[in-house]
Amino acid sequence: EENGSSKIGVRFDRSIPQGNDLGGLCEEDHGFFCAASSLRLEASGGDDVDKLAVNELFEVAVNESKCSPLILFVKDIEKSMAGNTDVYSSLKSKVENLPANVVIIGSHTQMDNRKEKSHPGGLLFTKFGANQTALLDLAFPDNFGRLHDRSKETPKTMKQVARLFPNKVTIQLPQDEALLLDWKQQLERDIETLKAQSNIVNFRSVLNRNGLDCPDLETLCIKDQTLTNESVEKVVGWALSHHFMHASEALIKDAKLVVSTESIKYGLNILQGIQSESKSLKKSLKDVVTENEFEKKLLADVIPPSDIGVSFDDIGALENVKDTLKELVMLPLQRPELFCKGQLTKPCKGILLFGPPGTGKTMLAKAVATEAGANFINISMSSITSKWFGEGEKYVKAVFSLASKIAPSVIFVDE
Repeated sequence: EENGSSKIGVRFDRSIPQGNDLGGLCEEDHGFFCAASSLRLEASGGDDVDKLAVNELFEVAVNESKCSPLILFVKDIEKSMAGNTDVYSSLKSKVENLPANVVIIGSHTQMDNRKEKSHPGGLLFTKFGANQTALLDLAFPDNFGRLHDRSKETPKTMKQVARLFPNKVTIQLPQDEALLLDWKQQLERDIETLKAQSNIVNFRSVLNRNGLDCPDLETLCIKDQTLTNESVEKVVGWALSHHFMHASEALIKDAKLVVSTESIKYGLNILQGIQSESKSLKKSLKDVVTENEFEKKLLADVIPPSDIGVSFDDIGALENVKDTLKELVMLPLQRPELFCKGQLTKPCKGILLFGPPGTGKTMLAKAVATEAGANFINISMSSITSKWFGEGEKYVKAVFSLASKIAPSVIFVDE
């Protein structure tokens, strides 16, 4: 499944152009070999996929129950049925035909502060005696860390859940302070475990997709954050560069290049360094000592380079303008030592971007700040003018005094 370039034989009911017999497995011109990545499940929406998932789940449950009793736990049961009556009907028919040795436990978590007199939270069971399903309803307040964003359940969906799971067990937070503290610690450990497992799965997927392998990948413990696909791809790229620089020979196993955990750790260290630098930059902005209320007001509008989100690659054409900005603005910001001697090499302190609306002036200014690693201060004339006499001059003075404190910085005066 992970190898998208593998070939799969497909048999058609009728003969097709350029068809074959799949090596003698079907009629002449009725077969065709295609890449696994070319196969797609066609459906008008996600309903068919949801129904297929339900059918597969219960088929596995029935097969496993033939060997031994089985408990099937379905997390956030209301999500699978929200706005989808077909899934509810399919679930209902499957539950009614379950073997006697299968028990379904569904969970429902309330993330708001609603409290019911009879059951502030709960767990649903199905098949106790005549019923074989149960609902575990967990009611946790909003101020606890949540693993997933949970949408508000519609009353219709909750009525369907109640019909599917007539037996409800309420689970409340521990009332004792010591037990509550212990429960929170256990929850934090579970969150760290889930983050570590998610990161390992993400790494394994990226490695397989790029024809790489790391046998000892499970030994890595990344539990402080959940890495995005983009971050994992960057780490794998840095790890591959480290592997090529230090490995004496390439080790190939099952047609995949084997990368050591040391190389993966090297990539992780680079990522953590970039993240810590970004955090320190944000923290340094918060720690800037402002002299007056004017600087304090302007400081809230400062954007660090990591948060600007615009680079020269995002701007089409304007290559001559980009080159000019790199020479006149970015070079003095990145290499100030080149401009410290002589009068002819004094850096450019200002530049005018002239053009009609929509030509990319603001994006160019943001891209300069991003590429140069400078803080971006976006100033409009309305933000530095005041109806009170003398305050306009104080705002202008505060702009440049604040820019000096958080240097390197780019001041963009719009209109």
